[in-house]
Amino acid sequence: MRLVGILLGFLFIMAAPQASAQAWKEYLSREDQFVITFPGDPVVETTIWTDFNGTERPARRYSAMRNGTVFKLIVVDFTMADYNTTRGAYAHAAYVYRMKGTVTFDSWAMFDRVDGHQLQISLEDGNKMFFAAHQHLGRLYIIEVTVP
Repeated sequence: MRLVGILLGFLFIMAAPQASAQAWKEYLSREDQFVITFPGDPVVETTIWTDFNGTERPARRYSAMRNGTVFKLIVVDFTMADYNTTRGAYAHAAYVYRMKGTVTFDSWAMFDRVDGHQLQISLEDGNKMFFAAHQHLGRLYIIEVTVP
C-alpha cells in the first residue's frame, strides 16, 4: 500500500506544483490495497485492461482533476494470471503508453523495493504526461498525470 502512495506523491508534486498548496484528500481502497492522496474525491470507474497476451483483465480507474491537471490511478487485477503474464505487466503498460506521444524520459524505476517503469511523454496537443507502472501482489498500478 505504501508504494502507491509514495509514487503518486512524487509524481503529483513534480507534475502539478500549483495544486500542492490546495487541500488534498487521503483516499483508501482496501479492495485494491492502496492509500493515496488525491486533489479532491476521485471518480471511480470500472474498466478493462488488455494484457500483452490479449486477455482482458478487470480494472478500476481512480481519477481527479485540478486546475486542468488530470490525475489517474488504474489498478489492474492480475491475481488470476500466471507468473509470466504478471511479471511482464508493467513493461507492457509502458509499451502501450509510449504510443501516446513523444517519449522524453524512459527509465526503469524502483520504489520501496518494487520495480517498475517511468515515462515522461509530450502529447500532440502540447500537454505533458507523467507515467509510472509497478506490479505488486497480483496488481498492476498505473499512475498517469497529464499537465496542460
